[in-house]
Amino acid sequence: MLRECIAGCLGSLQSISHQNVKLKLRLPEGSSAKFVKISGALQIIKRATGRDAEASLGDLRFGDKRDILVQLAMAPDTSSPEQVSGDPWDTLVSGLEALGGPLESDEMRSVSVEEVPLLQADLVYGDILREGSAAQLPRPSLLAITGLPTPRKQSVGRALSPPIPPHPSVVQRRMELLTSDMLTRALTLVTRGQPDRANHLLTETRSILKGLGKGGLPPLPPPPSARLPPTPSLGTGSAHNSPNPGAAEFRRTPSPPRAELPTPFTPAAGIDPSTITALDAELESALEWISHPAVFGRDSRKAVLQAIGVISSQRGYTFRTPAEGLWATRISGIKRLNDRSKEWREVTDESLMEEA
Repeated sequence: MLRECIAGCLGSLQSISHQNVKLKLRLPEGSSAKFVKISGALQIIKRATGRDAEASLGDLRFGDKRDILVQLAMAPDTSSPEQVSGDPWDTLVSGLEALGGPLESDEMRSVSVEEVPLLQADLVYGDILREGSAAQLPRPSLLAITGLPTPRKQSVGRALSPPIPPHPSVVQRRMELLTSDMLTRALTLVTRGQPDRANHLLTETRSILKGLGKGGLPPLPPPPSARLPPTPSLGTGSAHNSPNPGAAEFRRTPSPPRAELPTPFTPAAGIDPSTITALDAELESALEWISHPAVFGRDSRKAVLQAIGVISSQRGYTFRTPAEGLWATRISGIKRLNDRSKEWREVTDESLMEEA
């Protein structure tokens, strides 16, 4: 597959749209959150202040999409507007208000809604048209949540609001990073001479993956309405994700035939079956050779290392495996040169010399 590999690398170089992309994250003033974990990038840097972080994404190509998971912890709001003041006058007035009871106008008055800033994100990248110059978004994106004031009286026996289920794309990216992490841990166990533990670890990971594929965990929201443009899941995508204005003319090709085969998975709403199948195929391939240390150390270990890099970085250059094909098929340049390389493979060396 040497021709296909070289063609994929050249097609990727021809499709670069942004160089050395960095995602800058900051907790703005008034945010009660703090960074817990950032995953999915090539490199993560957290500032000493704890309120700034930077995620390196490398070069991006037309059709690429990167999913970075940012886990935040929010401190509870302990401030209360009903705190008793130390002023004797306020104490006297509050006592009279308690005797008079609440006014009807106070009960009917609509509660105020506040937007609480949570996280600010900005993108910095190298401009491919101007060598050495950096560019960034016109303005950073701000994530804010709606904060409602706490009512003075809670109704007795009032049911709590059900937790908001995670978005399918977040769950899917978690499973990708889990697969990559467990493959890394399995390699470490094999290096330490513990192939049995590595086998058990990957077997348990596959069972979790199948649980997700069957919709068993976690609970997922129903799919979006057909009237809305569907959110592209990993591995399928759509042309409107591309920063290239002319990319709308291209439709992404389906995943490799191996991912199209019947599988035991019945994915939950919003989960891409090709992605789940591809992740399971990588785990199955690693499990197949872990019990053969000699073969695994010589050849299969390299394939697992490549799978780890492909899954974690969401970057593929060939269609050698379903996992690589998921991300390689997004880039039209890779697909075009890969098809041409298969034609060149059938050409004899004499014909190539004549063309040269």
